[in-house]
Amino acid sequence: MSCSSPLTRVTLPHDRVTLAAASAVQEVSVWVVGTSGWSYRHWRGRFYPPELPPWEWFSYYLREFVTVELNVTFYRLPERQRFREWARQAAQRPGFVFAVKAPRAFTHVHRLAGVEPVLGTFLATI
Repeated sequence: MSCSSPLTRVTLPHDRVTLAAASAVQEVSVWVVGTSGWSYRHWRGRFYPPELPPWEWFSYYLREFVTVELNVTFYRLPERQRFREWARQAAQRPGFVFAVKAPRAFTHVHRLAGVEPVLGTFLATI
């Protein structure tokens, strides 16, 4: 990957993932590359080693990426314990970022109006 000015390439320690940081402007923007999840069966043999069991996929994902979108939250809200487990696993990768997708109830059902009650439950869970 090559970057031209004003972008600077920064390689993370022990990682192939790169960040592109805008260095020519006063405000710095950071771009991180991840995916919209890690639990995709068709990734076995392409990204995940064929012998790796699904319950170890997230730990493997953490070796290669610095962020993930929790796409699941768009469709349903997992139990709070699930978020805690993901956070516990992600702790092995300092600086890992979860992008939690807003529920469709916010954006498609309520169209961003009157979402305060749903937002409270959402924020208390994550």
